[in-house]
Amino acid sequence: LTEQMRAQEEEMRQNMEELQATQEEMERGQSEAETNMNAINSALAVCEFALDGSIQKANPKFLTLLGYTQTELNMEQFKSLLHRDDKQYQDYRSFLSNLAHGIPWKGELKRQTKRGDLVSMWSNFSPISNKAGEVVKIMELSVDLTSKSHN
Repeated sequence: LTEQMRAQEEEMRQNMEELQATQEEMERGQSEAETNMNAINSALAVCEFALDGSIQKANPKFLTLLGYTQTELNMEQFKSLLHRDDKQYQDYRSFLSNLAHGIPWKGELKRQTKRGDLVSMWSNFSPISNKAGEVVKIMELSVDLTSKSHN
């Protein structure tokens, strides 16, 4: 009986060591992901959309560039931020449909700020899929081209 208890104790100790190693590995992975996201957020304007085009969240760079707060953008439509002269404004339905079907898009967009100013952005729209392969949201990564033309 004592030998059996020692064996169980040893097995529990090994399981605890494995669990601790797994937890440390997960923490390292999370830390790396946070570092990567910080780098992306400092360099790019980022916005997430639902498949219907409603804005879910945006990073501070995106909000500052267009002059909105997160609360003002919540549930706004992507289209409402496009300048009426932009081709994607006219082709909005097919643009969203392609993204919802997993087809990424990149190119220059003309955006309108809250004040009505025109901003040119180079944007990359990436469909984000769940583990089952279904597109669940759209992520936009953008760079402001307007300020580059003023330098």
